[in-house]
Order: sequence, then structure tokens, then C-alpha cells
Amino acid sequence: MVMVYLFQFSVSEWILLAAYVAIAVFAILKKRNVYTVIPFAVAALVRVVDAVRWPIFLANVGWDIVRVDVVEVCVVLLYPLAYICLLLLAMVQFTPLLQGLKEKVSGLWYIPAALSLGEGVRTFLNCLLSAHFHGLELILMLRALVTAIILFFIAAWVAFPNGFPRKEKRVSESTVVAQDGFCSMTKHVLLLLFTCGVWMYIWIFKATNFTNGAKGEGQRNPVASMLLCMFVPFYSIVWTYKTARRVDMMAAEKGIQSDLGTLCLILAIVFGILPPILLQDKINAIATAKTNEIQ
Repeated sequence: MVMVYLFQFSVSEWILLAAYVAIAVFAILKKRNVYTVIPFAVAALVRVVDAVRWPIFLANVGWDIVRVDVVEVCVVLLYPLAYICLLLLAMVQFTPLLQGLKEKVSGLWYIPAALSLGEGVRTFLNCLLSAHFHGLELILMLRALVTAIILFFIAAWVAFPNGFPRKEKRVSESTVVAQDGFCSMTKHVLLLLFTCGVWMYIWIFKATNFTNGAKGEGQRNPVASMLLCMFVPFYSIVWTYKTARRVDMMAAEKGIQSDLGTLCLILAIVFGILPPILLQDKINAIATAKTNEIQ
């Protein structure tokens, strides 16, 4: 019986993965209509069903459901609540429903990702307090982290299809303002090394947004580029080469010598952590040149 329930949960994960892929396809095709809500509804339904089935699973493995504390119940409900919030966000963006709440709901786009971290935080605290750490706890924490990352980027695409809104910058003669795209190299390298790939996808989003400023090149959707790098094998290599070419073009406009296209293509194949470092260093040079022009 236990194996039956484990199989059912694995089926749920496959359905959830299919919903993620469908959302990624809608993002890549730039489709934002009523049909786009369908995979969000499927994902929310799967999580609700899993939450309902969870007590049955515990009973079959010998747990006393009556003794499960309130905190445990709340944590189990965080996942379905996160996906319901994501569905609500999709409904106000893609359908004529709930338009009166559109501004308020869109302002809380980060809530699904925050809720999905609940299980990971609870598991981590349990490990600290009990001084026990097992493989299952690690799997649960990684699952919560990956889910939070996925929901963060999906919600960002739903709320901001053209990238995060930029604040207008007013610059006086005595003011130096760092341009979009600039990032401390020390911070950049440390985040690449110690965030288990999370910063890489955030950086892809930011770099895509920045290189949209290349003259004569088409606009790329930052969220779509990030999702393609996440879910399409080897696309990150293609993205790296195209981005390096754009960086070379933008550098040439500022009189900065740059020839990173071929080099980054080779490095992306053999040693993937180096292209983001080289590209960010050149982006910083371009951003600094822009700042000097403003002054």
C-alpha cells in the first residue's frame, strides 16, 4: 500500500513538471491569454490533492495522525497555498476576472516563492534543534529551494512580462549613479560559487535585460531566456554566445575593446562558470562608461 501512495506522489510530480513545461512554452511564445491559466490551475489542483492525500499516506506508514502537531499541518498547507496564490496572480493577469484586485495582487507576486520556502526552513530548523541530519531532510530542503526558485521566476514573468520595472534616475552634475547591469565582481563570483546555480539564473535574467540595449539587435524576453536556460538542454551555451556577441557590440560603441564571442562559446562548453565572470567584467566596463557619459 505504501508503494502505491509513493507511486501516486511520483505521478503528481510528473504532472507538475508537465505544467511547468507548458508555462515555459507560453512564456517563450509570449502568449498571455485565458488558456495560459490552464497549467497554473493544473499545478494548483495537484498540490491540493497531494495535501489531502498526505494524512492518508502518513496513516499507511504507521504514523499517528492525531498526534501530528499544528505546525506540521500548517507546513503541509504551505505548498498548495503557494500554488493557489500563483493561480490567483495568473487569473488577474490573463483573464478579465478580479481586475479590481490586479494592482494589489501583482504587488504581492513574490508570495508564492516565499510560501514554498516554508517547508525548507522548517526542516532546516528541525535539523538544528534535533542535531540529526539525514538524506531525507536534505532532499526536502533542496525540493523546497528548487520549488521556490521556479515559482519566483514564474511569478516574475506573470507580473512583469517585460522585465522588472526600472526606476527613473535623475542625475545631477555632482551625482554618480551606477547603471543597470553593474555588479561587484567579488559579489558576482561568490554568488556563482555558493548559491548552487541560483545566482546564475538571476544573472541570466539581468544580463539579458542589459544586452537588450545593443543597437540593431532584436529584443529578448529576459524571463523566456532564463526559462530556456533552465529547461532546454544546451540552450545556455547558445545564450552565452549570443549574449557575448551583444556585449562585444555594446563595448565597441563605447570604444572598449572586446572579443568575447568565440571565447565564451568554447568556455561555456568546457568550463561553464568562466563566461559569466568574463561577461560581467565587460558589462561593468560598459556600465561605467555610460556613467561617465552622463556626468
